[in-house]
Amino acid sequence: MNRVEARRRLVQTYQRTRNYGETARFCHTSRHLVRKWVRRHRKLGEAGLRDRSRRPHHTPHQTPPQIEKQVLDAREKTHYGRKRLAVYLERQGLHLSPYTIRHPSGSCKDILRRHHPPQKRIRRPSRIPVGEASLSRPLGLGSRAALLPDPNRCVPTGSRGKGYPR
Repeated sequence: MNRVEARRRLVQTYQRTRNYGETARFCHTSRHLVRKWVRRHRKLGEAGLRDRSRRPHHTPHQTPPQIEKQVLDAREKTHYGRKRLAVYLERQGLHLSPYTIRHPSGSCKDILRRHHPPQKRIRRPSRIPVGEASLSRPLGLGSRAALLPDPNRCVPTGSRGKGYPR
């Protein structure tokens, strides 16, 4: 059963019982949810039981298209990141702080992602063949042994039972 069918059954159950609480208990949901779908069904009919878009109606803080074009042109010309791009655009007369450029609401980073999606990184093979890598150093600790604490320098203290350097 899909979502629309489940909502239709919820509304039908309410129409039989005429009680939000009883319908909610029967369908293992909340009274608020029952009320919501019954209201939508009354107002819009079967279309009210379908999922609505969650996309915002408008984006008031979105960067204007002409600034978007300037940012894209500067990025294409210089290949700078967001911080250097902000300084470059500042010298061009367009004031955009690095925070504004990286800010998620219609900012430069969004502009760059929207127009140039990130490319998949190519993983380069190791320069040392696997067989040689295991033979290049013995299985011991090598130069890392100097980083370990000297067991002769630790003295057990007090009731903790842990050793601390002298």
